[in-house]
Amino acid sequence: MINIFEFNSRESYFKALYEELIKKENRRSLNLTRAWAKQFEKYSSGVYFIFENDDLKYVGETGSLYGRMVDLLNTKNHNLRRALGEKFFSSEDGYLKATSRSSFIPEIEKKLNEYIIENLSVSCITIEIGRKEFEEWVTGKNSELLLYNIRKKRKTNDSFNL
Repeated sequence: MINIFEFNSRESYFKALYEELIKKENRRSLNLTRAWAKQFEKYSSGVYFIFENDDLKYVGETGSLYGRMVDLLNTKNHNLRRALGEKFFSSEDGYLKATSRSSFIPEIEKKLNEYIIENLSVSCITIEIGRKEFEEWVTGKNSELLLYNIRKKRKTNDSFNL
């Protein structure tokens, strides 16, 4: 865990978090089982990167790393699954767009799971404060990346300063 108090600026803290998350040795393959998700701390807040092969494709923050990894098991619970399904399987017979209330048809869900297991990895780190600000910092610094979760900046008074 990176200690926020070791840094004299938000920029240096965020750079250290980024460097830790981007390291190849910190990436874990996605197995998409509850047993797999148990390797993540149940009550820990944090940030995570999801890589498609070696490319950063998703930047997220969560109040529960374990809970968010469990969300990856269900298309209704994670917009990354919906984005991947739409990108790779929208031309399949029987395709219906998934939402937070409905999954893809079973054939597409099976193909989506296979794709995720074969091509995605995740890197995460526990941090208690500044998760959302870090997520916005990463997407702002890497605006050239084609992320699956581009978001509009949240209204803030930018009170998170070191």
